Amino acid sequence: MFGAGTRENEQGKSRFLCFCFCFFCVMASTVPYLKGVRTRYMNILNKETNTASQILVCDPDSEDEKEFMPKVNKCIERLQIYSEKVEHQTDKLAEAIGDSDTELISQLVVENEEICDGAMDYILNLKQFKEKISIVKAKSVEEKERYGFGQICELQKQMNYIVSNQMKQQHEFLEKQELREKELATNVKLPKLEICSFSGDKIKWSEFWNAFENAIHNNKKTFQY
Repeated sequence: MFGAGTRENEQGKSRFLCFCFCFFCVMASTVPYLKGVRTRYMNILNKETNTASQILVCDPDSEDEKEFMPKVNKCIERLQIYSEKVEHQTDKLAEAIGDSDTELISQLVVENEEICDGAMDYILNLKQFKEKISIVKAKSVEEKERYGFGQICELQKQMNYIVSNQMKQQHEFLEKQELREKELATNVKLPKLEICSFSGDKIKWSEFWNAFENAIHNNKKTFQY
């Protein structure tokens, strides 16, 4: 008895799920439902086209590539996704309407072409804009590197000039100092060097030679005379 009740419960659940599935299929195929889904997709697509138009008026030089590129890629991706969804939902809506309202179908086709073709134009423009950003940023990096290299060369020239100028000043200073020392040495008055003369007396030769040797030969100060 317990087993029979369990089987009845499972059969009841299965019937309920089947009913829900059939109800969903019927609702999904109704014109109002399909119109609502299509309208929601079109609103999202219009929002993305507005985002794309705002992106395209930005200045590539003033935008950070790392933060800006993901935003562009996301916009391109959503434009592609919802363009396909709008087209698919339009086909389903047209199939549900059938021949009952050909004027509405023609209107749907015109709307679909306008918004989807516009989205495709924005996708192409965004892709070209991405390439432009990449080119501009690459040129900016190249110019910065070139400017930095030029600055390094200029700094090196300045350093070479400073070192050369310092060496020149040092050389001039040493020359002036050497000249000043020579002038001072020339202007110094040395004491008179008195040397006794040899009288010719052989007995006094040793005395004369010792005095001469001490005064001239062995005196280291005589190089100043």
